[in-house]
Amino acid sequence: MSKWHPLTAYDYFKIGHDTAAIAQIMKITEAEALEQLSRERSAQLGRPDPYEPPQVRKPSYLVGYSGR
Repeated sequence: MSKWHPLTAYDYFKIGHDTAAIAQIMKITEAEALEQLSRERSAQLGRPDPYEPPQVRKPSYLVGYSGR
């Protein structure tokens, strides 16, 4: 016999609901829905919550103009 698991905020997001709809479905505030979604997404990606975006380095040829 399998145990039924309720859908999470991330599950609702993956099937196309936005945070306002998720909040209404789960009977929580939109801020709480966003927090849950962010936490669950970070867990799925194996990243800490909140996580820092990757650092993008500028190519060396894009140095600032120093004038002539």
